[in-house]
Amino acid sequence: MPENFWKQLYLNNQVIDYVAVTAGLLLLWVILRFVKTILLRILTKKAAKTPSKVDDVVVFIINKYIVPLGYITINYWLIHRLNLHPVITKLVHFVVTTAWVYLGTSMVNSTMQQTMVLYMRHKGETEHRITQVSSMLLIVKGVVWAFGFLILLANLGVNVTAAVTGLGIGGIAIALAAQNILGDLFSYFVIFFDKPFEIGDTITINGNTGTVESIGIKTAHVRSLDGQLFVVPNAELVKSTIQNFQQMPFRRYLLKLPLEHSTPASTLEKIAPYLGQHCKHLPNVEFVRCHNTLLNNNGIILEAVFIIHETDYIAYLNTVESINLALLAQLQQWQVEVAGMQKSTIILPNTAPETPKKQG
Repeated sequence: MPENFWKQLYLNNQVIDYVAVTAGLLLLWVILRFVKTILLRILTKKAAKTPSKVDDVVVFIINKYIVPLGYITINYWLIHRLNLHPVITKLVHFVVTTAWVYLGTSMVNSTMQQTMVLYMRHKGETEHRITQVSSMLLIVKGVVWAFGFLILLANLGVNVTAAVTGLGIGGIAIALAAQNILGDLFSYFVIFFDKPFEIGDTITINGNTGTVESIGIKTAHVRSLDGQLFVVPNAELVKSTIQNFQQMPFRRYLLKLPLEHSTPASTLEKIAPYLGQHCKHLPNVEFVRCHNTLLNNNGIILEAVFIIHETDYIAYLNTVESINLALLAQLQQWQVEVAGMQKSTIILPNTAPETPKKQG
């Protein structure tokens, strides 16, 4: 082999340049194969032993995006060492830039998606809400892809200033024209993440009480107690004061009952111990107190307070009814009368035989 063989020119490059670039590409391929087969395997095993899923996401991102990005970048750097034809140089630049933008944008969207899902599962969210978040992220992903496309155009030498200005003006015009829709959309995000109520909750808004049937991007549907359907814009829901009865951890029940003045004091002293003993047999009921708080012309006012640990309103009413019926039954046994109840006097007809009048 002649000594000047390595310095011979082919397509404006010496032979030694081609050999060096080829050797670099082969060495890079070996290194990356080693990383993927050895290091990633070690990281995957360690990630499988930890309860956290964050390291699994990291391994996934490295394997699917970081390694290909590194491979493409170093390949481009090595190939760029050669004096290629301008057309080939532009073609390689276009391919590499497109691959960079595609992988980079995909990595951002994938990281965002998986991080959000991990966070929601850590918070104990349902799969339905996770699916809703995935649907909402489509809008954000679209924005990321739009930015990626602008970056691609800028790296290819296209003047994107006019395009960005036009998009800005067009975006302002669209926002002004659809400000009510956008307001409801952002309010939907507030409702979704802040969770003032969920589907199935019983709420009161603007004096109307009902059950939430659905939460849409623009409106929420609330079914009233009498069957009416209220379609409320999300923006109005965010601005209003909402009473959510479903999220009450307990309910306070105040019992007021007027008793007759003739009720013996010894009987009145039995009521509080009876209620306390009765509540011990009821689940989720805490007896707080029982007192005779007032004595007036209407009678002796009995006041009792209970804490009922029920979030469901029907279950709460069933417990209240159980307490009331038990107390009334016990008062009847003690022959205690409730004050204020009208008593009717029934006059029976006179059925005695009439005395015959004497004749004479």
